[in-house]
Amino acid sequence: MTTILFSQDWLKHRGATVHYNTTNPSFLKLAEVYHRMGVKNNVFHLALLNPQLANVDPYAPDLPLKVQGMIAQECKLNFWYYLREIERIPTPGSTVATKFQANRMNIALYWLYFNHVMTIAVILRQNGKTTTITALGKYLLNFGTLNNTINLLTKSEGLKAETLLRLKAMYNELPPYLNFSSRGDLFNTEMVHLKAFQNKFQGHLSSASEKQADKVGRGFVSPTSLVDEACFVENIETAVAAMLMSGNFARRAAEKAGHPFGTLFTTTAGDIDDRDGGFIYELATGATLWDEKYYDSMDLKSLNEIIYKNCTANKNGFKRPMVHLTLSYLQLGLDDEWLRKTLEENVSTPENLARDLFNQWRTGSKRSPIDKHLLDILRQHECPTAHSEFYAPYNHLLRWSIDKEEVGRRIQHNHSFIIGVDTSDGSGGDDISFVVRDHVIGDVICVTTFNEINLITVADMFFSFMMDYPNTMMNMERKSSAAALIDFMILKFCAAGINPFTRMYNTIFQNKEQYKKEYEAIIRARPDEVEVFTTYKKHIGFVTSGSGVTSRSELYSTTLNHMLKFTASVTRDPALIKQISSLVIINNRIDHPAGGNDDLVIGALLSYWVLINGRNLHLYGIDTSSILRNNTVYLKEKYKNEEDEYDHAEMMALEAEFNRLLDDYRAERNPILAQRLELKIKHIAGSIRSDSNIVSVEELLSNIAREKRVTRL
Repeated sequence: MTTILFSQDWLKHRGATVHYNTTNPSFLKLAEVYHRMGVKNNVFHLALLNPQLANVDPYAPDLPLKVQGMIAQECKLNFWYYLREIERIPTPGSTVATKFQANRMNIALYWLYFNHVMTIAVILRQNGKTTTITALGKYLLNFGTLNNTINLLTKSEGLKAETLLRLKAMYNELPPYLNFSSRGDLFNTEMVHLKAFQNKFQGHLSSASEKQADKVGRGFVSPTSLVDEACFVENIETAVAAMLMSGNFARRAAEKAGHPFGTLFTTTAGDIDDRDGGFIYELATGATLWDEKYYDSMDLKSLNEIIYKNCTANKNGFKRPMVHLTLSYLQLGLDDEWLRKTLEENVSTPENLARDLFNQWRTGSKRSPIDKHLLDILRQHECPTAHSEFYAPYNHLLRWSIDKEEVGRRIQHNHSFIIGVDTSDGSGGDDISFVVRDHVIGDVICVTTFNEINLITVADMFFSFMMDYPNTMMNMERKSSAAALIDFMILKFCAAGINPFTRMYNTIFQNKEQYKKEYEAIIRARPDEVEVFTTYKKHIGFVTSGSGVTSRSELYSTTLNHMLKFTASVTRDPALIKQISSLVIINNRIDHPAGGNDDLVIGALLSYWVLINGRNLHLYGIDTSSILRNNTVYLKEKYKNEEDEYDHAEMMALEAEFNRLLDDYRAERNPILAQRLELKIKHIAGSIRSDSNIVSVEELLSNIAREKRVTRL
């Protein structure tokens, strides 16, 4: 099989072309989506190996035998052509079948399958999950392989029968010259058997008996295993363990023969604290989060390397090249009108609707520590990645929630980016999380995780990022691997002529009155005096205490509540929101559920903690007068006065004007115009009622003037 997957695959088929004349608009639309997302390999699914078929209708009557043969050959070699031009889906209530509708979910699932990447896809209910599985099974039976078995494991007799009957109905839609089934073939609710190719598609059920579930899994001696509604399959862990072990030989044989093989899990979201749902949740949280940037991998080897490097396996799982794919209804090309109608037409509990329509995993009997309205705000404002990048040369995927132009604009306007880092051993244990937050808005703008064995590589990446973005400071939790990371970063900053204490949170700056001697030594030291910085390196990093403002209980109470109150609507990142939403109370302690993790949550908390508890932040280059100044929720709270119904809208407008004038003052080089701006700033400052100003206006203007003098020098 020679289906085009990577950009360089086009070189293997010099006559191949992009099928812009396709009559299936969903494939063209998807190519446009990929292009807008910055994916370079954005037309692979429009591949046409034989250009002579560009304007041929494969369903036209009386096609010449030669053309029929060309179409059959194209189908055999090119899965995308089959899916795009041949596949037809029977529509209930209609005698006319519809063309296969490509979307970001099903094309990604197929692309990963043909790259042999184990994948778990969480799919909204009634959004083509069964059709996606059946279309693949039909292709493999009729075109893609020989003498093979495709095994399906599903949750119930009804769903198994539905899938097999759907497969038969879809077969009936094939043009006669492409339907290679015969009268002697089997099409029933247990199996489809095409004797001409000796291909089988078998349906299986697990069992409430662990022994029987193991027996079912051992019967999956096949290169392709499909698990549908995985969260609701009884004893799924036992069945899957046996299934994967039993299929090892068949997968290796298929690989040697060049035949398709792989393992796919599809499901709607389940219950985290349920035995079977919890196992699938653990698989999903330990897999690599899908990103369309993977399409731009050079080849299968580089794809696997990237997936392995970016996996989020934690202490509850093993690192494996496995991808977790979850997309919202908006990412699937549906709109709010679809959601409204779907909600109107269904009678179900809010919990089930959240699971079936919003991919929200339920926590069952365990109670969430977060108010429902805050969880709703988080989920309502979840946004797809604005742009992502494999940060060279480390190949860690950075997920940005703002585009590159906006990043540059914020830097130009003196925004600081605060990085929260939750550390681990980076060796298959907990992930090292990396969460970047804007200090002016408070929004999360960049997220990634590391499960890297080489801590020096991680530290080097941290340093490289902070050099690329000089407006950053880092608050790293000082535990596990932190000491090694800090040691390396001290050396790197010193070599670059930078005082490392001015870029990494430390208790000397935080409590400089307490550490007068240490503070003087650090401030006076030249960047090349490495021994001074290493002497006081124990002060770098956030040490979680047993009590007080730096305790874990304080982080997961005051800081968490404050963070969600003011930044729930600007958290955005799906993985971070998923971790926050999954937090539960276990034995009177807030924690992640079994099989999950909270690494990103801690990174987010550490970045936010700096905003509300950090002292002397100007020593890190942070403009303390502008903390959360563009956060609308914070400003409304800041100027709220219930007693005299104070006009907070007017105050917000005044503060916005105040901040605009400050920016103008920073940029103004004409001393006369600068003086006029000073007067306006002081006048507006006198009209703003606030008892939370961090510095006085006089001090603020003085600091800005000093910065301008230094810049001119």
